[in-house]
Amino acid sequence: MVPLKKQTTALGLLLLVALPLLLSVCIFVKQNILQNQRKQRFETEQLQTITVSSENINWEKPGKEILINGKLFDVKSFKTSGTNIVLTGFYDHKEDNLVKHIKDLSQQKNNSSGPADQ
Repeated sequence: MVPLKKQTTALGLLLLVALPLLLSVCIFVKQNILQNQRKQRFETEQLQTITVSSENINWEKPGKEILINGKLFDVKSFKTSGTNIVLTGFYDHKEDNLVKHIKDLSQQKNNSSGPADQ
């Protein structure tokens, strides 16, 4: 009976230690799936063209993705015109949800592992 208890405890601790790695792998796989879907959407979806001031642009992935008013915009092409940048692409709502989920998890981790000064 004692060896079974030790094995169960060891397995539980191993799963607890492996959980952050498994979560990271899941997020990485989901990002890759979304990137492949993005490439397909560039060919099948009607793209939008928007103009943004070059001072207000916040590249998440240079030349590929920007953040506009808190929303991710996947860029197929862009052209600089004076102080503005003309972008062609689409808003990526699926990746917005993934980024929100990652931020929520990070905030929960920071809140739970913060110093106990109180």
